[in-house]
Amino acid sequence: MKKQFKIFSILFIIIFLSLFIVYFWFFQLPIETKTVKMHVLVSNYTGFNLDTDVMYFGSVPGKGSVEKGFNLTNSGNENLIVNIYSEGNISQFVSFSKNNFVLKPDSIDNILVIADIPEGTELGEYSGTLYITFRRSIY
Repeated sequence: MKKQFKIFSILFIIIFLSLFIVYFWFFQLPIETKTVKMHVLVSNYTGFNLDTDVMYFGSVPGKGSVEKGFNLTNSGNENLIVNIYSEGNISQFVSFSKNNFVLKPDSIDNILVIADIPEGTELGEYSGTLYITFRRSIY
């Protein structure tokens, strides 16, 4: 009887771990990640750049800020969890109007990326990458 209980317990643990792994794989790993290069020039004057190959914030003096917006569209039929983050030396200046949220099916959400340059920031070019990850949502 004890041997059967041990076998049953081991099988239960294996099944539980398998379900946990499937859950993690299906719901937690990103199904898609979009990347956008970002650039800002900290200078003594204000300027702008209308090129579209990179998210250019233009020239911004210390104690200045600039916003750039973009739309996220979910044309699928399931909720998506959206996570936005940045890397590179521009990251210290960048924040987002919305992050870690659910994007419902057939919806569009506008996101603002704000580059806020503190007073006394060293003049120069700052760049990095914006990452937008999409995960399946269980709710």
